[in-house]
Amino acid sequence: MSIILKQRTDLNRATLVTLDQNVLVENTLATLRMVAPGINFALKTVARDKSHTKAAGSYGGGETYRHTFRSDQSVIVNRDTLFPQVTIVDRTFSGAALRAYIGFFRVVCSNGLVIPAGEAINLTVNHRLSSEKQLRELHEVIGAAWGSVTAAQEKLVYAASVKVDAARVISQLDMFSEVQRADLTRSLLIARAEDDTTTVAGLYQHINETDRKWSRLKSTAHLERDVKMLDTILEIAA
Repeated sequence: MSIILKQRTDLNRATLVTLDQNVLVENTLATLRMVAPGINFALKTVARDKSHTKAAGSYGGGETYRHTFRSDQSVIVNRDTLFPQVTIVDRTFSGAALRAYIGFFRVVCSNGLVIPAGEAINLTVNHRLSSEKQLRELHEVIGAAWGSVTAAQEKLVYAASVKVDAARVISQLDMFSEVQRADLTRSLLIARAEDDTTTVAGLYQHINETDRKWSRLKSTAHLERDVKMLDTILEIAA
């Protein structure tokens, strides 16, 4: 893995370590092809210049990269199409970190925005000099975590078979305010046909997408917050 050392403009020594993004993508693709033979992965990369920010400017510039590796082998749960994928979000400047998410996701709008479709593995590596070894081995860790996709699929299939009282579950979701819970309950009347809210999986999908529209969270923040929501609903439904 190609390592890039960066130094602050006011210092004469390196204080930050990042990855060459091209090598990161190439190594991740090679690892996924090895651990998932026969599966094709569609790659999409979005890069945004953050040099105007103080954190990036102090290092002479910096970017935020989002790499999505989406499997072509989808799974149907409650009439919804879910895709196994790896998402890597890397911020190459001070105070930021590289995050990787491995699991099932579903597309929620035409521009490709996705939300978790069940629990995802969440990996975080800071850009400290002491993290160089972790960054070099990241693609190997992602490859090992790909096995979690099988377990996630089993959980989704199980969740789709568990019947649930949607209103009762929503009333116990403490992550939402009382007003939000009331709005979620009313929103059940206009749930998508694909979201069978009488099952745990369908209710999870409906709550996840509805809340994202309300809060207008950035996609990365939404991934971080919601990877455990399916487990929470399963616990309440038990």
